[in-house]
Parts: sequence; structure tokens; C-alpha cells
Amino acid sequence: MNKKMILAAIASTLTILIINGGIYPLFYGDFLKNYSDLSADIWDKVQKPIKETNILASISGVILIGILITKTVSWSHAKTFYDGIKFGFILGVLMVGAVDLGLIATTKYFSYTSGITDIFVAAFSFAVAGGVAAYILGRETKTLTEKSQKIADLS
Repeated sequence: MNKKMILAAIASTLTILIINGGIYPLFYGDFLKNYSDLSADIWDKVQKPIKETNILASISGVILIGILITKTVSWSHAKTFYDGIKFGFILGVLMVGAVDLGLIATTKYFSYTSGITDIFVAAFSFAVAGGVAAYILGRETKTLTEKSQKIADLS
């Protein structure tokens, strides 16, 4: 991984963390609970409270998602924020859609309402993170020689 790739992966990881870390405790966790096919008492037994979250596993998962988004954007050759949004959105729908539809089919954790909503919430956060990654990957890197030449041309 080169310097741009690492920077883009860090930025997309932080983007995912900020979006999801912001909406879940504010309202999204309650939405998922209220629209789950599980009763509230079963939900509370299955879903850990935020204070019991395994921080190492959570951070590791978000880092892996940031790297996945960045690598996908890189492989797509997206160089603009808008292109990154498109590829990030598609990745989010495909990845989270596959997981959530499988959970809708085989568990009572998600209802159709909560599962489909979760797919598009994830696709939104993946899209923004993909845009950030593409923006960073698409920025031109000028060498010191090119910068020196430009300064000399101005003189």
C-alpha cells in the first residue's frame, strides 16, 4: 500500500466511524430495536448495550470496512468524489444487502422494514466514505521537481 492508499483508508475508516458512530446512539439503535421482529426483551438479551461493545472488535471491523471501500474505489479507478460515491453506494448495497437479506430470511433479528432500511443506511455511509477515498486517491501528486519548475516559470 502506498501513502495515498493508507491515507484514503484512514479517511474512509474515520468517515464510516463518524457517520455510524453518530447515528446509532442518537436514533438508529432505537429504530432497529423498534422495527425488529424480536420482542423488546429478547432484543435486549441479543443486542449488547453500547457500554458493553467490544471496542477492539468494533474498531477492527470498521478498519476492515475502510480498507475494503478504499481498495474497491482504487480498483474502480474512481478519481472524483462523485465517482467514489457511486462505487461506495454500490458496494454498500451489495455487501450489506447480502448480509441483511440473509438475516431477514433466516432470523427474526431484522424485519423487512429494519433490514431494508439498514441496507440503505449502510449504502449511504459507504457512499460518503467512497467519495472521500476517491477524492484522496484522485488528487495529483506533484514531485519536488515539478513544483520547482512551476516556481521557476513564474519568476
